[in-house]
Amino acid sequence: MNYGKKIIVLLVLIVLVVGLAFGLTRYFNKTEPNVPVTTTTSALSTTEPTTLPTETTTESLDDLKEGIDTEKIKPNELGEIMVIVYHRLAEENTNYDRTVESFKADLKRLYDAGYRTISMEDYIHSSFDLPAGTTPILLTFDDGSISHFKAIKNEKGELMPDPDCVVGILDAFYEEYPDFGKHAIFYVNADAFQEPEYLEWKLSYLLDNGYELGNHTYGHNFLNKLTGKEIQEVIGSNEQLYHDINEQVKFTSFALPYGILPEGDDEVLAMEGEYKGVPYKHEIAFLVGWRPTWPLYIQGIERSGINRVQCGDAEFQLNWWLDVYEEDGSKRFISDGVFEIITIPAAWEEYLDKESVEEERLLVY
Repeated sequence: MNYGKKIIVLLVLIVLVVGLAFGLTRYFNKTEPNVPVTTTTSALSTTEPTTLPTETTTESLDDLKEGIDTEKIKPNELGEIMVIVYHRLAEENTNYDRTVESFKADLKRLYDAGYRTISMEDYIHSSFDLPAGTTPILLTFDDGSISHFKAIKNEKGELMPDPDCVVGILDAFYEEYPDFGKHAIFYVNADAFQEPEYLEWKLSYLLDNGYELGNHTYGHNFLNKLTGKEIQEVIGSNEQLYHDINEQVKFTSFALPYGILPEGDDEVLAMEGEYKGVPYKHEIAFLVGWRPTWPLYIQGIERSGINRVQCGDAEFQLNWWLDVYEEDGSKRFISDGVFEIITIPAAWEEYLDKESVEEERLLVY
C-alpha cells in the first residue's frame, strides 16, 4: 500500500472512531435526553390523553403538585423504561436463556434498585401508579415455554405452578416482596406451555392472578415472508384459538417473531386485521430489541416497533443497563409518587407529546 492510500485509510478510521465516541457521548451525556426524534408513521402510533377521575378538579391537582418534593425525588416521568424480554429458563445462561438462579437474582437486583413491575395495560394507557422514586419495568416472556409455566400437583392432588418455573418464581417473589408488583405478560404461539391437558387451567390461573397474555403468532412465523392474507391468518387464528379456550383472552399487544415486521403496505397488518370475519387489533408491537424505551406520551415513539431489553449479562443486555443506570440514573423514569400528575424536568419538556397529556396534569420543574 503506498503512502497516499495509508493516509486515506487512517483518516477513515479516525472518522469512524470519533463518530462512535460522539454517539456514546450523546447517550451518556447527563444533560441531554436521549429520546426518539423521528415522527410517528403508523396509523396506530398516537396516544390518547389519559383522562382524570371525574372527581378531580384543577384546584385539587394544584394541591397535589405542591406536595411533590422535586428536589428530593428528582422525578422524571418522561424517562427510560425497560421492557425486559426472557425466552426460556434453562441449565445455562445464553443470549436467550436464563438459569433459575440467575432469573431469581435478576428479580432481586431489580427490586433492590427501585424497579417495580407494571402491567402491559398500564403501559399502554400511561397509567403509572408507583411509589415516589421508583421506576416501572415490564416483564415479558416469549414463545410460551414450559419453563414459563409448568404444572405439578400438591399433596392434595391439586394443580399448582412448579416453584422453579417462571410463574412459580414470580408468585413466590411477590409473596416476599409484595410492593414489587405481580405483573408479567406471556407472548404465546399455538402450543403454549407444552402441557395441553392443563392449558385451560393455566390460562385461568394466569388471568385470575394478574398476569397477561399477548400474541406471538400461531407458529412463530416470519411475517416478512407471508402474504397479507397469511399474515392475518397466523395472527388472527392464534387469538381465536385462545379465546375459544377462555373467552377472557384478548390480545392487545404483539411480540413480533424475530422482531420482524411485515414488509411494505402489509406492515399495518401486524397491528390490526381480520381472520374469518373476526377482527384483531394490537395497541403496540414489540421488537426483540436492545435498549430501553419511553412512555407512550413522548414525541416520536413508534407503537409498531417498541424496543425491549434482552435478559442477560452481556453488553446492552439487562445487567449491563442496570450498571449504566447505577452509574448515571438521569435518563431513568423516576415516579413522582402521584398518579394524577406527570412530572418532568424542564430539560425534557421539548420531547413531550403535549397532545397526549392533559395540560393540567403536567408539572415541569
